[in-house]
Amino acid sequence: MMTPENTAPTGYARLGMSGAAFAILGIFGLAAGAVSAHNDPGLLKNVFQSYLYGWVVAMLLCLGCYGFMLVHYMSRGSWGKPVIRLFEAGAKTLPLMLLLFVPLLVWPGALYPWANPDLVHGNAALGIKADATLLHRAPYMNPAMFAFRTLAYFGIWALFTTILTNLSLRQDKTGDEGLADFRQKMSTFGFVIYVVTSTLAFTDWVMSLDTHWFSTLHGFWFVDFQGLAAIAFVSLIVCRYKMAHQEPYDSLVDQQVTRDLGNLLLTLTMIWGYFSLSQWIIMWSGNLPEEIAFYLRRNSGTFLLIGAANILFSFFAPFVMLLSGNTKRTPQLLAMVSILVLIMRLVDIFWIVVPVTRHPIQFLLTDAAGAVFAIGAFLAGFSYLVRQVAIIPRHEPVIAQEAAAHG
Repeated sequence: MMTPENTAPTGYARLGMSGAAFAILGIFGLAAGAVSAHNDPGLLKNVFQSYLYGWVVAMLLCLGCYGFMLVHYMSRGSWGKPVIRLFEAGAKTLPLMLLLFVPLLVWPGALYPWANPDLVHGNAALGIKADATLLHRAPYMNPAMFAFRTLAYFGIWALFTTILTNLSLRQDKTGDEGLADFRQKMSTFGFVIYVVTSTLAFTDWVMSLDTHWFSTLHGFWFVDFQGLAAIAFVSLIVCRYKMAHQEPYDSLVDQQVTRDLGNLLLTLTMIWGYFSLSQWIIMWSGNLPEEIAFYLRRNSGTFLLIGAANILFSFFAPFVMLLSGNTKRTPQLLAMVSILVLIMRLVDIFWIVVPVTRHPIQFLLTDAAGAVFAIGAFLAGFSYLVRQVAIIPRHEPVIAQEAAAHG
């Protein structure tokens, strides 16, 4: 039973409508790009690349929420109590994200070199030689195995999400503390599986776009991306409602909560810097052609400037701002940092995904359409799901008492 204290603010409904409108606008933009490119395989490939770019950004939000749901259930810390339902709602969009990935499961050859038989086995008529690297990877990297693994990843994540969120709702009804203990143990196990499967998934979805480049840090890099996107997204939401004095967040989100969220954002920002610098140092010092090609491809023209801006605004700016306790205590300042982090995820993923197969490197309108479509679809799904349950779990006694006291 919902009460005024645990009902989602009306702003979530507006967020959902805005998300749906963006998704419709984005799909029209992608469709227009596909129609104009239907006789040009190169241009059509750009459209698929734009679609993947947008999908990856939205997937960061989804999987980041999933990861933080597990982290909160593991730690049972007070920092997650006002926002756990937001993480749960984000994780529950997994079926939607799988549905959005179907075009790339059906036509993997539009982007992935390992899905093109001519590139793998060669084609004498076209003067294409077999690629030894792709041949070596063929038992693992092929369309059937790619689809199987993707379905397996989503199946595992959806299974954990369903079980954990159902346990949470059942505890709301029964008050059984034993369910919280079981949920904690299951989340600990689930988090290990999450890191492994997420690493494998983004190796499949992103790193395999490149025929010869590889990095053992790539998967962990994307786990950090997910955490940054999700914590910034959720921090922006609660800070926005705190600034608008809307319940239940106005009562529940105090300086301790915003400080904890800010500290998580600072930690993940430092990890981003560590992973990014470590990968660059290891590859540049190794001086191997197949490794440094990743940076050489992004080390000229416009992309050199984008890379420099990425370093400045993905690390230095948020790092310096979040060092201040005042930033973490002040919702307005934390919201500003969160917006910056979210914007830089768009830039970061564009810097990683686009240069692999687009030559010359350039920004296209379909890139914006892909991002608008996928993020809009995620927001629409998130908004719907977050309004289906009480926004504050009853089995969190501290939250329940505070809500009653301020209701």
